[in-house]
Amino acid sequence: MGVTVESLIFQISSDADRGEQERAFAADGLVPVMAFANGPENAFLIAARKEDLVAAFANARALAEGLGAERIAQRMRVYDALAYAIETEMKYLDGPSDFPNDCVFLLVEALYQYGMDGPDDIAPCATRFVRDNLQDPDFEVAPPPDAAPSEA
Repeated sequence: MGVTVESLIFQISSDADRGEQERAFAADGLVPVMAFANGPENAFLIAARKEDLVAAFANARALAEGLGAERIAQRMRVYDALAYAIETEMKYLDGPSDFPNDCVFLLVEALYQYGMDGPDDIAPCATRFVRDNLQDPDFEVAPPPDAAPSEA
């Protein structure tokens, strides 16, 4: 067995902070997403197609209109599937797109919850789902590149 997953972090980097593979994905019109299980020592790079993001946002809107319990139950099922895939070192996936699709689902759930409504709204950001608090993921969005520095 691999690592026990207590949290999942998803990060979309700014152009300036992307690695070589992330830049290659972006050049191909894909959205590179880093997924971390517990921290940077367990990192996975996935690439989301725009049409998959559109579908994920539509799903997030539909879930938001339904019962809150259904939304949390779906997050729990997806989180558990991702954790199991990571903990078993991806040996038991039903299909090659299961892991990236589940990552996109959880990421977009947080993006929608925090006010992004579609792929064109996505900004460099990070979100963190913790096993015992899936209803309130941590979320941080990077300031726009032209933003003035804040005074402390």
